[in-house]
Amino acid sequence: MIQLSEGQVWEFRARGGEKHALVKIQKIELHPDDGDEVFHISMIGLRCLHGTELPHAPVSRQTLENSITRLAQDFGQFPDYRVGLAEWRRAKGGVFSISLAEIIQIGDIDHS
Repeated sequence: MIQLSEGQVWEFRARGGEKHALVKIQKIELHPDDGDEVFHISMIGLRCLHGTELPHAPVSRQTLENSITRLAQDFGQFPDYRVGLAEWRRAKGGVFSISLAEIIQIGDIDHS
């Protein structure tokens, strides 16, 4: 089991063209329904239809452990995740169990 903690910034297996993408563990808490760990993350260095960052995504430990590669040396500027976290709590949201690259791909779909 990888030691994960709030504030860590990791390199991860991103999509092609996103070799400088980083993920930050913003907050760790237990899900109110099942007590499983929820990792609230932000990602930067993306190449998406809607920008270069994802302010908030709730993910499982398995998602992080299967996606991260090494602790980053450059921490970058991450967006504020708190609005997304508040919306997630209000909606009693779920948790992603797919890879970080797949989460980015889902967010990259043009919903217009």
